[in-house]
Amino acid sequence: MEKLDEVRLEVDLAYRYEFLKNFVGFGDEDVAAIRKVLAELVPQVSEIVKEQYRKLLAYDATARYFVEGQHGDGGPLSMSLADLTAEHGQVKFRMDHMQRYLMQLLGHSFDGKIALLFDAVGKIHTPKAGNPRINVPLVQMNAFMGMLVDLLTGRLLALNTDYESKINCLRAFQKLLWLQNDFITRHYAAGDIRSLMRMVPLFAMLTNERIEEVARLLRPRLVQPAKYVVRRGDPGDSMFFITSGFVDVKVEPEPIGLGPGDYFGEIALALGGGRTADVVTVDYCQFLELHRDDFHRCLEPDLIEEVRRVAEARLQSEPLSQVRIDLQ
Repeated sequence: MEKLDEVRLEVDLAYRYEFLKNFVGFGDEDVAAIRKVLAELVPQVSEIVKEQYRKLLAYDATARYFVEGQHGDGGPLSMSLADLTAEHGQVKFRMDHMQRYLMQLLGHSFDGKIALLFDAVGKIHTPKAGNPRINVPLVQMNAFMGMLVDLLTGRLLALNTDYESKINCLRAFQKLLWLQNDFITRHYAAGDIRSLMRMVPLFAMLTNERIEEVARLLRPRLVQPAKYVVRRGDPGDSMFFITSGFVDVKVEPEPIGLGPGDYFGEIALALGGGRTADVVTVDYCQFLELHRDDFHRCLEPDLIEEVRRVAEARLQSEPLSQVRIDLQ
C-alpha cells in the first residue's frame, strides 16, 4: 500500500497534481490521445471560447464580474452591465485570456509544472488575484467548467477521425478537467476558512488583511477515528477548525457533536488555561490548527489585550455548555 502524505497534499501543488493524476489514471496514453487530434482541435478553440462568453453575458450574475477590471485588461472600467458586449475591451481581454489557457492546456507537457497553471485558474477568480471585488462564486465556476466539458465533448465527437481516437481523447480530457476543477475548488475551500474565521467572536475586531495573516498560520492536521484531539486538563495552547469529519466533545449531560464548519478552542488563544473536556474523533478528521504563540506573534500588544477582553466577556455571558466547548 502506497503511503500518502496528506498534509503535503494541501501545501505542495506538484505533489497534489501527481496524486490526482495517478489516482484518475491520467498517463502517457491520454497525452498521446490528445496529441493525435491536436491539429483538428486547435481551430475549434476560438469558437468554444465565444460560446462560453456568450453564455456568461446572458446572465446578470455572471456578467457583473466583467464590470471589475483585472491587471492587464488595458481598457477603461465599465460602470454598467448595459455597456457590456462581446466587443467590450474587458470582455475581449478575458476571452483572449481564456483562449491562451486552452491553448496552453492542449500543448502542455503535462508534468508537475501544469499544477501552477491549474492553480492560477482557481486563484484568478478570487480576491487573492489582486482585486478584492472579484470573487466569483463556486456555483458559477462549476457551471463554467461544466459547459466547457460539454463544448469540448461536442467538438471531439464531431472530429474527422476514427471512433476509438475520439473516445480516447474524450476520456483524457474528462480526467484532465477533473484535475483542473480540484485546483479551482481548493481556493474556495480556503475562502470558506476565512469566512469561518470572521465568525469567531475573538476575530471580530480584525481587519481582512489581518485575517489573511492569521489564516497563513493555520497548520493542517489529520487525526484517525476514535483518537483524542485534546484531553481534559491538557494546556490550552491552540484552537481548531474542522474541515472534514466529526468529533464528540465529552461534556455533561451528554456529548456535543461538531463537524465541518465548526471550531473549538478559541478561548485558549486569548487566555490559555487547561482544556475542560476531551474531544474525540468519530471518523477520519482534518483540522486546521492555530497555535497560541503564532497568533500572539501576529498581533500588536493592544490588539492582544482587546482579544483577551472579548474572551473574558464571553466567559461571563455565554451559556456554560457553549463556553465549555470554546475552552477546549
